[in-house]
Amino acid sequence: MIKVDNKKAIKKLANNSFKANKLRNIFAIAAIVLTTVMFTTLFTVGMSMKDSLEESTMRQTGGKAHGSFKYLTQEKYDRLKSHKLSSNMEYSIILGVAENEALRKHTSEIRFATDGQAEFQFAKPTKGNMPKKINEIALDTIVLDHLGLPYELGQEIELEYTLGGELVKDKFILSGYWEGDKIIPASQIWISREYLDSKLEDYVSAGVNDIDFGVNWAYIGNSGEADIPAVLAIIGGLTLIIFFGYLIIYSIFFISVSRDIRFYGLLKTIGTTSKQIGRIIRKQSLILSLIGIPIGLILGYIIGIVLTPMVLGRLNIAGEIFSANPIIFIGAAIFALVTVLISVRKPAKMAGKVSPIEALRNTEGKVGAKATAKKSQGGKLRKMAFANVFRSCKKTLLVTISLSLSLIILNCTYALVKGFDMDTYLSKKIVSDFVIADTNYFNVYTGYNGEDTLNEGFLRDLEVLDGVSEIGNVRFVENMLKIDNNLKNNVDKILKNQPELYMDGYDEQIEAEITSGLTLPYTYGIDETIMKQLKVFEGEIDYEKLKSGKYIIVTPFNVESGEGRFYNVGEKITIDYGNGNSEEYEVMSIAAIPHNLSVRHGHLFDLDFYVSVEEFEA
Repeated sequence: MIKVDNKKAIKKLANNSFKANKLRNIFAIAAIVLTTVMFTTLFTVGMSMKDSLEESTMRQTGGKAHGSFKYLTQEKYDRLKSHKLSSNMEYSIILGVAENEALRKHTSEIRFATDGQAEFQFAKPTKGNMPKKINEIALDTIVLDHLGLPYELGQEIELEYTLGGELVKDKFILSGYWEGDKIIPASQIWISREYLDSKLEDYVSAGVNDIDFGVNWAYIGNSGEADIPAVLAIIGGLTLIIFFGYLIIYSIFFISVSRDIRFYGLLKTIGTTSKQIGRIIRKQSLILSLIGIPIGLILGYIIGIVLTPMVLGRLNIAGEIFSANPIIFIGAAIFALVTVLISVRKPAKMAGKVSPIEALRNTEGKVGAKATAKKSQGGKLRKMAFANVFRSCKKTLLVTISLSLSLIILNCTYALVKGFDMDTYLSKKIVSDFVIADTNYFNVYTGYNGEDTLNEGFLRDLEVLDGVSEIGNVRFVENMLKIDNNLKNNVDKILKNQPELYMDGYDEQIEAEITSGLTLPYTYGIDETIMKQLKVFEGEIDYEKLKSGKYIIVTPFNVESGEGRFYNVGEKITIDYGNGNSEEYEVMSIAAIPHNLSVRHGHLFDLDFYVSVEEFEA
């Protein structure tokens, strides 16, 4: 057989057929545009949500660096900075925390930082510059607002802080400031290196040998564990769009091939092979893709930009970042092109299998179909329409599924944008609208030292305020607990049988405390409202029994998972309240209080007890 170079002929046939099917081309391009739009919109919203969530979480953690180290000497810092895995490393040195009366309700750290570190912490001056002279400082507008000062460079600001147990008061000149971010947990007040060195001239290192480190959990996926629901949602969305695009594009080419069945039969008559006919159809689909995909990428990105704020608003993600990652366009283009090629594969095969004789006898491409006689139905329009709809059952099925799938995607999109219930989401994160306490309770540097935050008169005033439906009160005290044999045996079991519950070296510290014979738990006095918020791991909670003064609730070793037992349900505990007051209780249940209602810090054991308010006050 002589091989004939007919590529030019095939190309010409494909082009002429393409030009002759203008209406088919319009619908096909529209379908490709629609498919590409859906892919691009999905990728744009997804990538923008990822970037916005990361940015929001970075602001909550206070920095954008991948990780951080603490307690570094200059030598260790230089070694880490020169490491081949370190691409960009900066540092800051904390001097103290501002103690101005006006800043009691807002934590403000006084630090020296390199310019890069200031940028890492979203705290680089946008007006003015970082401090250079010994008496210069830079800070954010939130600090200026608390101090009641205008946003003006060059003004004098007095700061108070404690250094070496002594209160220091110094005056500074404002060299720079930036817009404060309420999400960031603490404001930064930058000082010059010269000022820092002058204050730490006689400073003696505490001799910390262990370097502490942390990984910025803002970066999605840094845990190395896949978010299975998110992955399944993405796969489901991509599959739905591919199926949707496949049905539409396949339907268009199927109908086109059916309509042009005689044309393909004539091509077979003059010697065109099945592969060549398939190549003609695929070439046409690539030309259509070349037109439709770029249009779809542009429209999809615009729609994604419009939808992103709506989705982020429903998810309550602070800040909007519109991603322009090349992956969006490359990925959408590839998925759209693959969808087109998959969609035309079967119509191309169908056209290639048509024989000249069958092409002359069939108009719907039913290869090998037998003619059957049918009686007249009287020429009624209703019956004629019904017969025409089901003349090609396959075509009818494709159109019906395509229309149904459109409604499915519309409903899914509406559910995604409007179906998010903020109250349901927040119910798993917080337990109340407000937490009221002494300012030191919320300040991680000063800490709560037992101040009597709320008196009875204040509580009565709160209860009568408009809009207040319920109030719960938490009382607590730090007390001394003798480590009896029961507690010692239970902890020994944890150390031996459940080592995964504690960090390296933690077991040695626990054993040292057990040897001392004493630990410092917190005893909470809770009312019925707070009791309902406890996360119960074992046993049942009954406030009437708790009020009797004979029962107590105890935390587990791990308050997140509930694993490990300091005490088991039914065991006895004797609490020494001091001044000769001690009481014996029976463990009613194992439970833990939500973090934002707790003391917010703990000791080595993190052992807490809960009794009723009545018993606590008694």
